[in-house]
Amino acid sequence: MGRVTRACFSDPELEERAFESEPAGQAHLQACPACRARLAALQGRDEELLRELRQVARGPAEVPCIPGYRLEGELFRGGQGVVYRAVQEATSRLVALKLLHPAAGPRATLSARERRRFEREVELGSRLTHPGIVTVFDSGVAEGLPWYA
Repeated sequence: MGRVTRACFSDPELEERAFESEPAGQAHLQACPACRARLAALQGRDEELLRELRQVARGPAEVPCIPGYRLEGELFRGGQGVVYRAVQEATSRLVALKLLHPAAGPRATLSARERRRFEREVELGSRLTHPGIVTVFDSGVAEGLPWYA
């Protein structure tokens, strides 16, 4: 790596300049091997982080077994849980089934706070009646994880 000079950018400035068309910034990046090397290292770090985030977003390969429901596919994955398209087998009713997953990952244990927050969501959701809000039909715990449909 070349020598960093006073004219070189900080890491945040360097990342910003890489995507700008400002002639002075681009000229410095073209002429400075130190900044080019640092920028390559920063972009490599970003790629590694993106790979890790994609893996987390994919979640577990297996679909959990929720007694009484047939999960047909994932609809949405968020910070608190995963929503599946499912069929309630007893009634053949199509439902959205939300399964809470621990913030630390699919194999971690839920904290008491996470569990209470989810239980409160189920309780409040079951009381609401509005055309823009889904009805809560059922809830439970499967494989140690709370869910509701």
